[in-house]
Amino acid sequence: MSLRSTLALAAFALPLVAAAPLACSSSEDAPATDGDAGADAKRKPAPAPEPEEYDATPVDDGWGRVDAGPTSPLTTIDLGVVSTGTEKTFDLPKGALGFNVVAIGRGRDLGIKDIKSPSGELVHKDFTPFNGSHPTTNSLFGGVASAGVPASNHPKAMPDLEPGKWSVTFTGDNAKAKVRVQTTPDGQFHGGVLDVRLFIPDGVKVGGTVVTAATARTEYNVRSRVDAFFDAFERLFGIGRGNVEIFALPTVYKQAGDAVIEAFTQTAPAGDAQALNIILTQPTRDQSWWGIAGGIPGAATVSGTAQSAVALATMSYAGARAEGMVLAHEAGHFLGLNHTTEFGSEAFDPLEDTPQCERMDELNFRSCPDYKNLMHAASSGALEASPLQVRVVRGSPVYHAFLSGAPKQITAPAPAFDAGKELGGIFGHPGVAPDAVESAVLATLCGAPGHGPVTLARVPRAELEALARRPGVESIVRNAATKALTRLR
Repeated sequence: MSLRSTLALAAFALPLVAAAPLACSSSEDAPATDGDAGADAKRKPAPAPEPEEYDATPVDDGWGRVDAGPTSPLTTIDLGVVSTGTEKTFDLPKGALGFNVVAIGRGRDLGIKDIKSPSGELVHKDFTPFNGSHPTTNSLFGGVASAGVPASNHPKAMPDLEPGKWSVTFTGDNAKAKVRVQTTPDGQFHGGVLDVRLFIPDGVKVGGTVVTAATARTEYNVRSRVDAFFDAFERLFGIGRGNVEIFALPTVYKQAGDAVIEAFTQTAPAGDAQALNIILTQPTRDQSWWGIAGGIPGAATVSGTAQSAVALATMSYAGARAEGMVLAHEAGHFLGLNHTTEFGSEAFDPLEDTPQCERMDELNFRSCPDYKNLMHAASSGALEASPLQVRVVRGSPVYHAFLSGAPKQITAPAPAFDAGKELGGIFGHPGVAPDAVESAVLATLCGAPGHGPVTLARVPRAELEALARRPGVESIVRNAATKALTRLR
């Protein structure tokens, strides 16, 4: 799920295409305990558990970074205190690939309303990127708002950002704002690496195995998911594996559920860093999300806010590649990508080179022209990204950009993974791909408030009831089927 009509992924697979489901979401679609997935959370976040004191020293330095030469230092510009109507300006240097604005304060009215280029053109208006379908940069839970450029193919932002004095207009009172800029000497992408900070609640189950921060580095079920994530990210965006640091989180977050936003704030003791924060957790009994991102985009390089991380609720019988793809989808949200198409609405991403799927619903999504795109709301599990999606990700300051050299060539799209192997166990039939009804239920794991839930109105009620009662089905799936039945009453 993601923030404020920022939409999350629900990817699933149908046997017809040997595709695989990935389900995710973002903080605006944060899970609820009843009714539509995420709808209640949008209005009233569930009370979080009391935070525990913990040592933020990395337990292990994890995996070694790919050594490919020096990287560009992060440029940070302090805009000072901002309030409603405040217009702040900053000088964007030549060579900028992109920038991310983060405002931190109090109150739900906090937001980044407009972003204007040096020539006076709005590339972001009324909390919405140019050509966007819905707002993404107002604060859902209060306390933080973020925006990124490029987020669309506005001519002042793509293919190159216009250098000079940019301006940003905010809402809210007495917030503090900063801009982080991704640069290279010549303004060209030469490759890069993404550092990951992995947060492990003590005793969390990953792939059915209990792990701690101390055991995570050598645990196959952790490494295989992180490896699958890095493989997808490098194939799609040409950004390689960076350092992986492992941090401990209190046991209370091993089933974060509705407290996942609170879990995001628990990254604070680790400090800010040019890296992606990932929290591994496991589903609660009534949870309705598989993966979740703090925002579209998230608060780049900033720890300790509601938009500072992504999370994966790892399922015991889901394959490592499927869950790695969920992480890749959520990272796409965090670095600025929307869903290409949303269920039950005419909402699409702001990019002109991603195909749109008109009137997509829970049973016809497999015929969509963007179905194989990583950021489709019901992805096939294949790896595809458009050139403009690649450009958005490469503009984020979350990764380390190389100063020079030829960028790594993007690998040809990988085939969809084996849906039976990766997803069959979720439904109690290992090795057998999900059928149409099971795949449709997976779509509900990322209900998108503001754009209408996936109601499953076209799915036979008897089949939903059978799935909700079937033994051996993962609790998150059974709960999704039960909630779908509730919506049909």
